[in-house]
Amino acid sequence: MTIETLNAIKSEAEALQESTLNLGAALDSAEVAGVTVPTEVDTAFEELTTNLFTIISWVNQAITDGTEEPELTAMQNFLNEIKAVFDKYSAVLERLDGTGYGVAYGGADFFRISVTDPVSGNVETKDIVPAVADTITSADLV
Repeated sequence: MTIETLNAIKSEAEALQESTLNLGAALDSAEVAGVTVPTEVDTAFEELTTNLFTIISWVNQAITDGTEEPELTAMQNFLNEIKAVFDKYSAVLERLDGTGYGVAYGGADFFRISVTDPVSGNVETKDIVPAVADTITSADLV
């Protein structure tokens, strides 16, 4: 999603908000004229304006953040945290061809992560043999 798309969403939402305000004025005029507006209509109108406000708030925040979607912000935060850990521990993650390591690995490819303790300088290595080929989950990291 580009900034142009976000601006288009914002424009449509603001136009819809203007129409909603006109609808609210028409409902108010009807009530002043003695028309009984059912409670469920008032509730529906309130929900409509609340939901529209939510959409406008989201798109304004997305534009302000310079992000395209909240999911991208979460991914960027995740990658920043991983980078900080990799930087602190001089971590290296390698994908290795398991055929060169014998039957202990079942001949399947595996991952090796090496980290260096920043205080002692000791290097530790862990081989990660994923339960599902080429996919690492949290269970594989234990």
